[in-house]
Amino acid sequence: MSAHIKRIDVCHIKGAENKLDELISWLSISKNTAKKFLAKKDLLEKIQEKEELVLPLNLINMGKINPEYHGEEVKVLFEDVS
Repeated sequence: MSAHIKRIDVCHIKGAENKLDELISWLSISKNTAKKFLAKKDLLEKIQEKEELVLPLNLINMGKINPEYHGEEVKVLFEDVS
């Protein structure tokens, strides 16, 4: 992975041996989305109990709101201050 890509470390604590693609599925990430960030051979790799995995943060956050906005200033329509 490139040095400029933000990453997150995760640890698989389930006792059984699984493949990385099963963990990705458990995280509600589609295989097609995972393929954009990870090589097919990585997805088929077995992961052991308590093994630390390094995954791209953009993969984990895919489809979620990104708190870091880079664009034009947003006009506030209403703000509840109570």
